[in-house]
Amino acid sequence: MGIQHQEPGQETDQPQEKAGEADKTLALSGSPRPALDTAKIRRRALLVALSMLALLLLAGFGDALGNYLPHTTPPFDNGQTQTAGNLRVTLQFTPNPPRVSGDPATLVAITLQGNNGQAVDGARVQISLMMVTMDMGVNETSAQGLGQGRYQAKVAFLMPGAWQVTVTVTPVGGASASTTYSVDVAS
Repeated sequence: MGIQHQEPGQETDQPQEKAGEADKTLALSGSPRPALDTAKIRRRALLVALSMLALLLLAGFGDALGNYLPHTTPPFDNGQTQTAGNLRVTLQFTPNPPRVSGDPATLVAITLQGNNGQAVDGARVQISLMMVTMDMGVNETSAQGLGQGRYQAKVAFLMPGAWQVTVTVTPVGGASASTTYSVDVAS
């Protein structure tokens, strides 16, 4: 490509080069870009808003659908024994796994034994339920003694999911001790 010399007022037969130079001059001069078409801006904003709405609806639908799909909540290991101070605490649920209920519908059976294997009667036994994934407060219930180291209470799990069940035992003339179990509640 050769360099062409052009006199002022003289036409050139290369309009594309002239247009390109004009664009460069416009860009260098700091002139603002031409305004976008407002209809185009509105279409983009509407598209973004509809996309966000669709995402929210999809998330809500999936959450609502989760209540109708079968859950495969593993049963609690009934008969699980842990220590609380110098006591052995065995915990069982009926039904197992525990189910969601607004009324106390889950039976909790607790067996207390001393280190020597002797049944512990006359103790004060408190059961505390706390949901792990959501702050729902602590639901506390006292268990009734049945004799031979056996205690029971009915409790209500208000939502499905992971819960902590803390059993606090205060033997006659002894200090309080507690142990915590992890329980998955089915819907």
